[in-house]
Amino acid sequence: MAEQVKKFSYKGKLKGKKVKGEIEVAGLVQAKKQLREDGIRDVVIKEVKPKQKSALDIEITWGPLALSQPKRFWSSPRRFQL
Repeated sequence: MAEQVKKFSYKGKLKGKKVKGEIEVAGLVQAKKQLREDGIRDVVIKEVKPKQKSALDIEITWGPLALSQPKRFWSSPRRFQL
């Protein structure tokens, strides 16, 4: 069974200077080990959760609204009279 890779954000110190970043590893223990090997000390690590898409973020891939390229519906800014 393959281990799932997780993303962690970290803040710490490297040679007295503050550093921050992200690391992708299998787990929290591996993240701490990797940062220690890189020389980063006084580390605060948080797991980055994947963002959930809202209903407005979906991409329409079917039906009359499925456009292969965005098109302008109005070719000119003039107003139409009825």
